Amino acid sequence: MEITLYTKSDLIQKAGEFFPPFSTQIPITRQRLISLIRNPIAEDSDVLFIAAVIDNEWAGYISLIPEIAHTKNESIKMAWLSAWYVNPKYSKDSVASIIFLRAYGLYNRKVAAAGYSEQAAGLYENSSFFFELTKKTGFDYIFKTEKSAQKPFRNLITSCLNSIIVTRQKSKLNSFPVGKFSVEVFNQIDTNMEAWIQNNDRNFVFRKNQKALEWILKNPWVLQGLESKDIKNRYYFSSSEKQFFYLPCCVYDEKEIISIFVLRCRDEYFTIPYYICNNHHQAMAQVLLKILTAYKAKTFTCFYQELNDEIEKLYWPCYKKKLVDRRFYFSKSLKKFDFSTRKIHDGEGDLIFT
Repeated sequence: MEITLYTKSDLIQKAGEFFPPFSTQIPITRQRLISLIRNPIAEDSDVLFIAAVIDNEWAGYISLIPEIAHTKNESIKMAWLSAWYVNPKYSKDSVASIIFLRAYGLYNRKVAAAGYSEQAAGLYENSSFFFELTKKTGFDYIFKTEKSAQKPFRNLITSCLNSIIVTRQKSKLNSFPVGKFSVEVFNQIDTNMEAWIQNNDRNFVFRKNQKALEWILKNPWVLQGLESKDIKNRYYFSSSEKQFFYLPCCVYDEKEIISIFVLRCRDEYFTIPYYICNNHHQAMAQVLLKILTAYKAKTFTCFYQELNDEIEKLYWPCYKKKLVDRRFYFSKSLKKFDFSTRKIHDGEGDLIFT
């Protein structure tokens, strides 16, 4: 077994070797490779990808996303683990543990995990390598029910229910203040927005400046539009969807910024991976319902407590509400740092990308 660690410089120089035409696998797509390289926190010497090869075949791989964690008095360089994969053919060859241990030993053993697979869950939840930084509890707000090709009568009922929910949403929207708040969908973060972000995200573990946010928004891992069958058959993580986009929004009360957030849409399923608001959560619950109704969202998932509390008070019209949770794990080397008073965004790690 050959284990190779690729730094940012290596990825820039050796990108072509990941896409040989004869290979039955693609360990990383071009868009994800470009995104890793463009991460503004990544330095040339940072390891971003680890691959295991057996008999000239990809046996497993894992990627790392450098990040800066903040306490009240310290800033700590670390990395998120992402896209941990092992070829089933080599599942009994200790490939998973070998590449994991190599990744775990990097960044002074300061690594973290979020949005992991069921296979990885046992390691993160039960091993002595990690501790649970936080467990976020939130809700799936389901606005539409799915139809079934085999049940036409049920589909009729489903269509009626969906129509009722849309009618109730519009009625609810009519009760909100008219013209009080304005929403700007932005492509770039101007100096005014950047200053507002820096003044209002001080309590978050991971603070996003202009470069970090624009890197995420301009370098998605999932492309909108159907990718070729060749790519889909050779890559083992999502790389394309019929519908995938970010909706970065700045909300004003007259001329004053009250919130900056990013919605991510994946085939009518919306999440809010990034959200900052200066105590105008009720207004944001109104603004979000307007946006989600306009985009005909099927589902909206949110783990921000203050926002969910205001959504509850507004009685958002939806088919049903489902309780969900999300766990973030840090390596034991990070336990000596005090993150207890810090918040964490829904989309940290690779969650905002997927």
